[in-house]
Amino acid sequence: METMHGWSGFDFAVAGGLLLGATGIYLLLSRLVKSRRQRVVLGIALATALALLWAELAVGVFGTPLAGT
Repeated sequence: METMHGWSGFDFAVAGGLLLGATGIYLLLSRLVKSRRQRVVLGIALATALALLWAELAVGVFGTPLAGT
């Protein structure tokens, strides 16, 4: 069953898993890091990784097998 803009239920589940996973990893790792600056760097690194993975899964930016190409 396709939804608006071509997203299926599986697509929403993967997107939710990515967001929850990135948030969980940040929360766990930020407890180990005491410096505010290091937590900011950690957040930026995780957000960048999330954005790159999301883009790859969405449109195959890098052409890896993750995108189904």
